[in-house]
Amino acid sequence: MFKRTKISSCALLALGGALLVPALPAFAQQRIEITGSAVKRIDAEGVSPITIITKEDIVKSGATTAAELLDRIAANNGGGYSQVLAIGDSARPGFAGASLRGLGSNTTLVLLNGRRLAVYAFDGGGTDLNSIALGAIERVEILRDGASALYGADAIAGVMNFITRKDFSGVDLSASVRRPQATGGGDKHASVTGGFGDPAKTGFNVFANFSYDKYDALKAKDREFSKTAFLPNAEGGRFDRTSGNTFPASIFVPGVGTVNPGVPNCLPPNSFQTSATGACRFDYASVIDILAPQEKMAGLLRASMQLGANHELFAEYSKSRTTTTFNISPTPASNATTYSGNDLLYPAGGKWYPQAINPATGLLQNGVLWYTPATNDGTARYFQPLAGDLSIFWRTVDAGPRSNEAVANQDRLVAGAKGTFGKWDYDTAFMTSTSKAVEKYVGGLFSETRLSRATCPGSTAPCGPLNPNFTPGTMNPDINPFGPNDAAGLAAIQAALILEPVRISKSTRSSVDGKISGELMQLPAGPLSAAFGAEYRKEKYNDQPQAVLSSGDVLGGGGDQAPVNADRKVTAVFAELNIPVFKGFEAVAQARFDKYSDFGNTTNPKIGFRWSPTKELVIRGSTGSGFRAPTLPDLFAPTTQTNTGGSYNDPYYEARVGDCYDAAGNPTANFNPSFCSAQLTVKQGGNTRLKAEESRNTTFGLVFQPNRDWQLSVDLWRIKIDGQIGIPDADVRLSDFIQQFVVDPSVDYDASTAKLTPAGKAALLAGATGTGIVREPGATGNLDFVSAQFDNISTAIVRGVDISIGATLARTESGTFKGNIELAYIDSYKQDGVELVGRYASFGPVVRWKMNSSLDWEYGNWTTTFGQRWQTGYRDQGNTRDVRPYELFDISVAYRGVKNLTLRAGIQNLGDTAPPYTRQNDYFHVGYDPTYGDPRGRTYTFNMNYKFN
Repeated sequence: MFKRTKISSCALLALGGALLVPALPAFAQQRIEITGSAVKRIDAEGVSPITIITKEDIVKSGATTAAELLDRIAANNGGGYSQVLAIGDSARPGFAGASLRGLGSNTTLVLLNGRRLAVYAFDGGGTDLNSIALGAIERVEILRDGASALYGADAIAGVMNFITRKDFSGVDLSASVRRPQATGGGDKHASVTGGFGDPAKTGFNVFANFSYDKYDALKAKDREFSKTAFLPNAEGGRFDRTSGNTFPASIFVPGVGTVNPGVPNCLPPNSFQTSATGACRFDYASVIDILAPQEKMAGLLRASMQLGANHELFAEYSKSRTTTTFNISPTPASNATTYSGNDLLYPAGGKWYPQAINPATGLLQNGVLWYTPATNDGTARYFQPLAGDLSIFWRTVDAGPRSNEAVANQDRLVAGAKGTFGKWDYDTAFMTSTSKAVEKYVGGLFSETRLSRATCPGSTAPCGPLNPNFTPGTMNPDINPFGPNDAAGLAAIQAALILEPVRISKSTRSSVDGKISGELMQLPAGPLSAAFGAEYRKEKYNDQPQAVLSSGDVLGGGGDQAPVNADRKVTAVFAELNIPVFKGFEAVAQARFDKYSDFGNTTNPKIGFRWSPTKELVIRGSTGSGFRAPTLPDLFAPTTQTNTGGSYNDPYYEARVGDCYDAAGNPTANFNPSFCSAQLTVKQGGNTRLKAEESRNTTFGLVFQPNRDWQLSVDLWRIKIDGQIGIPDADVRLSDFIQQFVVDPSVDYDASTAKLTPAGKAALLAGATGTGIVREPGATGNLDFVSAQFDNISTAIVRGVDISIGATLARTESGTFKGNIELAYIDSYKQDGVELVGRYASFGPVVRWKMNSSLDWEYGNWTTTFGQRWQTGYRDQGNTRDVRPYELFDISVAYRGVKNLTLRAGIQNLGDTAPPYTRQNDYFHVGYDPTYGDPRGRTYTFNMNYKFN
């Protein structure tokens, strides 16, 4: 049994992620090692604040993935990444990453049993949390003060250490299922652990774990708050993110505007007019998944052997395979989505060429264009003649959604030895870890070359837009962009699809490390202890886009990716000294020296103290520096092409040609879907001129435990990062640039209402540009692209407070009542002096308060847990309105009345609370922010665990 001791323990993490450090083993005078220190000690409370999440806490939380579990930790505040956000993102599909303090997944170091894993093959910077199966995890230890001398100075925001069992004998079976009350978004899980051998008796132990997880898709149309991209009566005003690439296809007629020559009145519910005189628009949000289906299998095998009483050999092998399928709207096909802006042409004389009844003759006639605007008298307007190839703006509905599948495999082997020589402990191991990811297009994505029947005469290289001999063509006339396709059209569409692997990436990390720790001498106040260690690791990154990607031959973005093949070596040594200054006061000094093969040398010290003036109180603090070299993809990732998240009017086009919308918000004759209310081109990629991030971390806090039933911890922290590496927000860059030239720059940008001033138009025609804004060359040039390459974008200073309260509230005949509260408060988050806390920043909000709390009622064989998850609201993207706070309540009941069996049932989100409305436009999701709210709604859970020896 584990027993709580004064100061050395904190309350348990509870439902919903309510933090408070749980009890650690406290055997008499037994020295233990805690995350963040290489020196074993008797007291679990050291100089650094640590969160410990036990196996029981994981089950009680209801979380089913490592990413979901960490999202319920208050210190994990925005800036992370999950497979939800990868919907529509071609850069790192399938990745899920942690983000302490909202500083991003690259600043949070993730470990498995105290050692690193390979970085995700499609990311190259962060560890994929999908590779960690919760079924094998015994506990999670989170070091919240960062810049660890032991694990790496690149752990700027902190360290998350996932710890498996070290030995196990018997069988442990677990199964769980989770089902939302509404349609979609369910999941199921199974885990089995089996082992034999007793290190104390037989001298060895071998055990294995296998986990299986399956997640169902959740479609946007199945939730009221996410089902459409057109919200005419939204909070804060009309919100329209519909697309001009539509079905039936539109064409642009000079002097007339954009019209639909196909099926009259569009094809609702996905295609409709958003203004009385406008052409059809496509509601892309109505046909996407907002939670991606995923299947994961993971295994762990560990063996250990005792060599006498003081030495142990161990080996550990883990493997995971995660398959995630992303489904978004059908491909937008037009000159707005071809690689070089070439028109996508339907040929004159094709069998689907527009035709209409000539009112003068009453006969059906080719080359007559008509459409019926939504007017009160129902009159039709005819435009005649219509001749030549037609530039179309089409949505490939008959091909189905764009679907890509990411399959990620993670392998990791560790072999080593640990033990003691006299008063010195040692631990050494060799580790090799590999992440391999394959992306395959499985539906709805087109080869531009095949769809447009382009050619590359005389060339042996892959034919695509980047081929110097690329010659645009016209579409197969069998394809009908103006209405439903017949068998011939469907066959032609099928022939133009890309259904093959398009990207194969691999990252490897190999290392050898060793450390020793023990007592140097006895001082009056206690032993002077020290630890010394060294590590050598080699990292390789090999990203290989296949020919269809590297040639730019993917319609609608994602193409033109070039291969990346890079490596680096890192050698490190570190030391730690624990100095008992006087009774109750201990000082700790750490230092780490790293030598990078590509970024030179860095030395990073860290000092701290722990003072216990009474047995009920500990006061602690630390300060240290950090150093994070750019990742290999940060440096070498090729430039790729994508689109803005929101829709914009090309300011150069409006300055040259005229306004896209009139004063009433209706499209004018100038409205061209290539340049009006369009997702404009963005280019992103690596930057070899990057410099390393350098940081300074400071913490100061206390732990107060007046008796065995109450505990309070308060920790103040501050992190400063110079040269913060990031991707500039292309939407922010573009909207900020345009709003300099509009009539009312104080109003959130909206394509249908923003009007350029005459002076603004003159400035744009004269060549005005901004940071990251690139205009096509020539006097008639339009916007070419918005640059969003990695850069040292800012100096960031973040400070806040972590507060934890744990208490046994009452012990009565009716049961024992326990409460836990975890609070994370961010007082300030400034980038280059601009305050971001309490507002939507780049790609998500920085919330001021995040709280998780719980109340446990233990009675006999029953335990009931009531939990709360709450975070404050924030100023919405565009700075025009406030997003309301978000609060969820959960309940679960566990029964242990049958030997070896635990049953647990619960309800997450008791009130069926929808995520609050937001006008964010960084993600494909519309109506809510996927980084802030859970779209599942009220969800029922069931968990079973059975153990036997």
